[in-house]
Amino acid sequence: MQIEFAPLRPSLAVLVRQDGAWLRCRDCDNAFWGVANATAVVLAKAQRHAVKAHAVGQAAGRPQRRNAAAQAVPADVTVALTALLVSIRGKKLGAGVAREGFVLTETTVIKFAKHSSRREDNLVEARAWASAPDWARPFLCPVVQVADDGEWIIMRRADRVGSLSQREREPVNAALGHFIEDLHVGNIGLVDGRPVATDYSGGWAAREVVWPSVAPAHLRAAQAAPQPQAQARKQVCHSDVTDCTMCGSLHTKLPSTHQSQCLSGFAIWQHRNGIVDDCGCPSCRRRIEGGVHA
Repeated sequence: MQIEFAPLRPSLAVLVRQDGAWLRCRDCDNAFWGVANATAVVLAKAQRHAVKAHAVGQAAGRPQRRNAAAQAVPADVTVALTALLVSIRGKKLGAGVAREGFVLTETTVIKFAKHSSRREDNLVEARAWASAPDWARPFLCPVVQVADDGEWIIMRRADRVGSLSQREREPVNAALGHFIEDLHVGNIGLVDGRPVATDYSGGWAAREVVWPSVAPAHLRAAQAAPQPQAQARKQVCHSDVTDCTMCGSLHTKLPSTHQSQCLSGFAIWQHRNGIVDDCGCPSCRRRIEGGVHA
């Protein structure tokens, strides 16, 4: 007979994952606790483990340590604790229909539900982070802690929210656009220099985010595509573009034939330097003399 376990409380779900009769640390396999333990006991131990094993008591340092640097929060969130968080919050960063965001620390922000009917937005976001598969997590702003009643949620602080170019936002849109609602320019920023979605609370209706366990086909294809060789990316492209994403070169102007010119120029450079035998140009079709274009 299969035993069914009760769902984890939101504040615990962001720290541990359920593995049968065990609750394991989300960031490693070195810490685990039995599901029979009281929630408050596991929560306290999981928080101490996160700070000790992954944060080492520092809010700065390597990205994985900063993501795990959660402040210890009691299992039962009281009115007094929420009032304290309100009193220490910093600059207001913005507001939507459901929540208001404020600076909390140098590396974290806190979002408060505008009213009790919108607390579900914070809980949906916390559950989306807790259930996100490995392929999706790099594109999400990490959740640090959430109130069990959804009154507030603490997340990593992102830079340049709302000011990224379309090219900078493209990795997030390509990876998450089919799964997250309301993924617009104002909900994407940089964490540790990487573009991430800063709001994935399910849009106006606070719909649950349902993740496929396997990355979408288009994302797998993009990840499997061969990247230009590092040596080639240092060369000057044969097109006149401002910032060539195909070869990484810098140029002077942006013509309408940007992509075709760059691809042609990059292939010619590869051929001239012996990286490829035939770049498809008319000269190659006629003859190749000593690996150099005639």
